[in-house]
Amino acid sequence: KGADIITFSGDKMLGGPQCGIILGKKEIISAIKANQLARALRVDKLTILALQETLSLYRNEKKAIQQIPTLRMICQSYKSVCRKAKKLLDMIGKVGNGTLSISLCDGFSKVGGGAMPLEEIRSRLLCISPGKFSATGFSGCTNHPDKRVKNCSRGHKNTICKKHHRLKKLAPPPMFYTSTL
Repeated sequence: KGADIITFSGDKMLGGPQCGIILGKKEIISAIKANQLARALRVDKLTILALQETLSLYRNEKKAIQQIPTLRMICQSYKSVCRKAKKLLDMIGKVGNGTLSISLCDGFSKVGGGAMPLEEIRSRLLCISPGKFSATGFSGCTNHPDKRVKNCSRGHKNTICKKHHRLKKLAPPPMFYTSTL
């Protein structure tokens, strides 16, 4: 019973090198190895070494959390996230000569990746109110590659978060960015 074969990403699932991993029954793996594409698609020795080192870290949970950045960020406490968000806010300081307002508020961040695409973690958000700019204008000025925003109604009236749904014409609400630094 169970799956005959599973595939996953070494970087997204394990926090290791970028590679695809195939696990399964011996006869299926043998058939995959025998395919003529296997030679062209095989990983190099450095990737295998990096994967081996990543997997060895998982033998000791504390060591894995300390040394695998993705795992460390997922496992950090809310208190730690709050300290980092405050440090980020202090580093940004006052910007825009009154045209922007930057503050912190509570919210949630998605873990994402192949293993936990919908999992949310309590987080501290950087809230940027564009002030005199329109939401559309401000969104267009950001350097973020994802030019989409979504309405985050969880207790934040007229707010938008960078990501997800297409921007609609709105009054200049705050924007939320999350970072685990």
